[in-house]
Amino acid sequence: MEIFDNLFGIALIILFFGGSIFVHELGHFLAARWRGLKIERFSIGIGPRIFGWTGKDGVDYRLSLFPIGGYVALPQLGDMEAVEGKNESDPDELPPISYPDKIYVAVAGVVFNIIFAFLLACVLWVSGRPVPPNANTTTIGYVLKELPNQSGPSPATAAGLLPGDKVLAVDGSAVDDFRQITNKVALGGGRDDKGNPQVVLTISRGGKKLDVPVSPALVDLNPSSGDRIRMVGISPSNTLAIERVEPNSPAERAGFKTGDTILSLEGAFVFSGSQFREKLAAASLHTGLTTDDKLTVEKVEPASPAERAGLKPGDVIAAFDGAPVANRAQFYEKLLASGVREIRLTVREGGIARSDTLAPRLREVRVGVRGADGKEREIAVAPEARAELASYFEISFQEKGALRTVKLACVPDNALAKQEPPASAPRNSLMVFDSDVASDSDFAGVLRPGKILSRIDQHGTLLDTPTPETLARLKPSDTADVFFSDGGKPATFEKFSVAAVPAKKSPYIGVVFRNEAEIVHQNPLEQMRAAFALTYDSIAALANPKTDVGVGQLMGVVSIGRIYYNMSDDLRRILWFTLVININLAILNILPLPVLDGGHILFATIQRIRRRPLPISIVAGLQYVFIVLFVALMGYIVLYKDLMRWRGDNILEDQSRIVRRYVRVPEKPFAAKAETAKPAATPETPAAK
Repeated sequence: MEIFDNLFGIALIILFFGGSIFVHELGHFLAARWRGLKIERFSIGIGPRIFGWTGKDGVDYRLSLFPIGGYVALPQLGDMEAVEGKNESDPDELPPISYPDKIYVAVAGVVFNIIFAFLLACVLWVSGRPVPPNANTTTIGYVLKELPNQSGPSPATAAGLLPGDKVLAVDGSAVDDFRQITNKVALGGGRDDKGNPQVVLTISRGGKKLDVPVSPALVDLNPSSGDRIRMVGISPSNTLAIERVEPNSPAERAGFKTGDTILSLEGAFVFSGSQFREKLAAASLHTGLTTDDKLTVEKVEPASPAERAGLKPGDVIAAFDGAPVANRAQFYEKLLASGVREIRLTVREGGIARSDTLAPRLREVRVGVRGADGKEREIAVAPEARAELASYFEISFQEKGALRTVKLACVPDNALAKQEPPASAPRNSLMVFDSDVASDSDFAGVLRPGKILSRIDQHGTLLDTPTPETLARLKPSDTADVFFSDGGKPATFEKFSVAAVPAKKSPYIGVVFRNEAEIVHQNPLEQMRAAFALTYDSIAALANPKTDVGVGQLMGVVSIGRIYYNMSDDLRRILWFTLVININLAILNILPLPVLDGGHILFATIQRIRRRPLPISIVAGLQYVFIVLFVALMGYIVLYKDLMRWRGDNILEDQSRIVRRYVRVPEKPFAAKAETAKPAATPETPAAK
């Protein structure tokens, strides 16, 4: 449901964003009344009048066409015809106003925005405002192995950051919570000797203080707008409080209880749910295989999966599911990523290659727990394999010298119909749900999530209406023309190849961690300080040529309105965003630029120093130049960037819907106790369906 199709969304924009502009202009209006200035118009928005009325005081109250600001027309304050239109009164026939009066009126809008923000902060002090879980910590809870659409290890992994590290400062600036860490990394302007982005995190680890240089990656936030942000790949630690223990699960049988808090796994502390799941897989997946770093088998445990697969000491593992592996770390990384399923190993014995099938099994792990009574205990639990991802396909190709991948979900024929097909419908079509092409790629539109694969032409080998079974049999080729259901031109893929990604099962014990937003009750001054700091850091980053923040990342009224709509389920979040908007308006308007309040103050101050008015031609010329630049900037942001963000967000929503419906396997109740002893079936591959 889009915002401009919803009256409630429009009402939120008018009430809170429009209300913030109204408060600002009300400050000018009341100050002008107080100082006895002539007032001609009070406008919300600029440009042509849409509707309004003339009050008994003679003021033209109006709503104007472009909702990117507002104004109070004050002829005595200066010639603002470029913004406000022609005044009926001749400024030369009106009594002059003093320098203090000009300052009072010019600064009143800013003061009213600050007062309004303070009042909102008082409300939030009492009601509290929701923040992401554990956002107030500075301890790292999880280090991502890789970032979205980025090759190689994440910057945090490459720099050696670890869960449990406590971040003290970013580029020498102290931090109090994880939101500050994220913002300072994103807005930072640090560069290394080669000019690449760099940030220095000061951390505490094992009682020692360390400065860790990290090279952030620029990650695309939106597939259409081109917005990019610096990221390092860390997330905050969180308390692993158990909200629910699933019935008939290994956790229930082992004695976990709602209200317990998980402290450790196999004797090592865990700092986040993501880290716990990763360590659970690493600790419970058992192969019975020991190798050196060159993947030469040193030991095979008796009756282990490795022995059943036929592996012997002296064998050398060369490939994992057909992909080369070079060392032990890479092998175990692939093993953890594959989940609980059979894997195909290419093994060399005396220089002769053979293929062995290894089926890892799960083993019992020890979990440290603190109960609701505060007592600590250790629980032994045997995880079960549980479906996580359904099978899908990957088409790989070359674009401008880079390897690209598009992922295809297996879906029913009528997956594009308005009504969702039943879950039991045969999945004999293929739908795009993800790709790693850039927003400016020639294939960005073609590979949009939701496109149905309709035909593949390998220059002589024509594959009409490809199904999972036929796609799995395709051989690599130099080129292939790939057609989609919209009837457009084919996409020609260089060095075309197809890989079937089997369904994935992972170890689960059946606990659900609490993930509710925290409610904080900051005093008004702390809230104001946080909003001022965020706005100042953003403006400073925008002005710093060394950062990766540009004017194209500013938000217009469309993006602001959509944020309001997305927050509409919680009034407290709306109030906080409105508080930040008012601080933004206050700081931006005080900048010494023509057409802004700071420009009025600057002109009045120069006139006071010169003891004579500035030439009207200079003032008018500067105002015309800046209003043209301002309108052009707002037009670019609203008519292009905002709409591109909207389009990109729709793409991301389509992708999320497809993944939820056809890729990510929905959680199902655990089997009854009588059935838990049955061995898990081998996951099907797409070709077997």
